[in-house]
Amino acid sequence: MGVDEEINQPLPSIPPLDSRVGLRIHDPCGGRRWGFEYAVRIVDRQDRVGALRLGLSDTLTSTVEQATPGFTISSIRGYYNVSERLNIIAGVENLFDRNYIEHLNIRLPASGAFPRVAALNPGIFPHLGVQWTY
Repeated sequence: MGVDEEINQPLPSIPPLDSRVGLRIHDPCGGRRWGFEYAVRIVDRQDRVGALRLGLSDTLTSTVEQATPGFTISSIRGYYNVSERLNIIAGVENLFDRNYIEHLNIRLPASGAFPRVAALNPGIFPHLGVQWTY
């Protein structure tokens, strides 16, 4: 279960359970022309925060992570192949602008200290891409 058996504490850097479900629709030609996808990402809370031994001692430990709540975010993506050479893709991540914290994201201050702070992930993220193959 990811436990340091000598100090009976969870190991660090173990992400929580993360699942994705969705629905994909595409053209009747096998998806060669257009496609659309709605996806949901579901992440469980992580309350088994990692600890490390301090020096060679088996009794002195330090917790090096913070517990993080679970979250669910939605995304939409689509593509349209205008021709064999011109492809357009677009989408929106975090469609409903949910506040959430990824468990293993680390934000280090300039001083090098490790304060116990949480930084929310960015909100809605739209993206657009155009690919031209010559």
